[in-house]
Amino acid sequence: MEISSLHIENFRAFKKNEFNFSPFYNIITGKNSTGKTTILEAIYLTSSGKSFITTHLLNCVSFDKQYFFVSLIFQDSLRKKNIDILIGNGKKEIQLNHKKAKGFFEIIGTLPVIFLNYKVVDIIKGGPEKRRNFLNHWLIFTDPSYYSELSNYYALLHQRNALLKSINASKELLSVLSDKIIPVGEIIQQKRREVISLLNDVVQKNLYKISNKNVKMEFIYDSSPVGKLAKNGIENAEIQRKRTLFGPHLDELEILMDGIQAREFSSLGEAYSVAFAMRFAEKESIMGKRGEMPILLMDDFFSDLDETRRENVLKMTEGGQIFLTTLNLNIIPKNVLDKAKIISL
Repeated sequence: MEISSLHIENFRAFKKNEFNFSPFYNIITGKNSTGKTTILEAIYLTSSGKSFITTHLLNCVSFDKQYFFVSLIFQDSLRKKNIDILIGNGKKEIQLNHKKAKGFFEIIGTLPVIFLNYKVVDIIKGGPEKRRNFLNHWLIFTDPSYYSELSNYYALLHQRNALLKSINASKELLSVLSDKIIPVGEIIQQKRREVISLLNDVVQKNLYKISNKNVKMEFIYDSSPVGKLAKNGIENAEIQRKRTLFGPHLDELEILMDGIQAREFSSLGEAYSVAFAMRFAEKESIMGKRGEMPILLMDDFFSDLDETRRENVLKMTEGGQIFLTTLNLNIIPKNVLDKAKIISL
């Protein structure tokens, strides 16, 4: 997988810019507020249909403009492809290979991208939704049907919760929605179990490569049994609490290091190392399933790792296309600089 070029118009600080990339390392450097992260954000948008900075895409439009346009050309194992996105002026237009798409759901999963910045530690230290998001991202790029199942589940969950919040919630309609959401939720949870079964050995191996420490890793899936929604009496409790009480939206992934909860007791350095090890396990899985390496976006992560961990992480990025942002080129190892394309802003 390789991105060859990116064209952006009216996207944050960029008015109209074209960038061409190396198939290996691309290092984006410049002072603060020059747009380093914005380039990664535009790439991420074409992969996920989302920004990693804002939940409202109109916030990406340049201050004095009415729309933004992002066009990306990339090559997978089969052929060259392009994704075009226009947001603003009351429009949301998405094209894949110059054919109009009905929505972001038609492009999500096409371009596998893994984004890493200082918030990667939230996978370990953050709330359960951060670990669910990690599992969802992995599965979207390795299982062609997962995103459809996940979207269906959350659409049904939205309907169910809206009903539970209504003044006169109908138990009959609630039962109908339960019959629809249970099989979808069970599929999602089974797929998550399959991913989690891969984590223990792979993450332990990756963690050793990053930190040079042998740590026994355990990943325990605490799934919220969606099948309980069919049991008698559950509706009364849900109507009282006005929300769906079981299902994949409440799943938790417990992470143990030598038998101790990583969320509560790991140091910041340990948490970063485990999070990187998990992301690289995802990278390996995508490569194994698709036969092509995902794109790595690494946003100024260097300050959060010591020199040893930084160099070990960079060694593990080899073999695919990588985008790095940094304020200071001096902290990039010379062997990386020698084969990198430098984009100065």
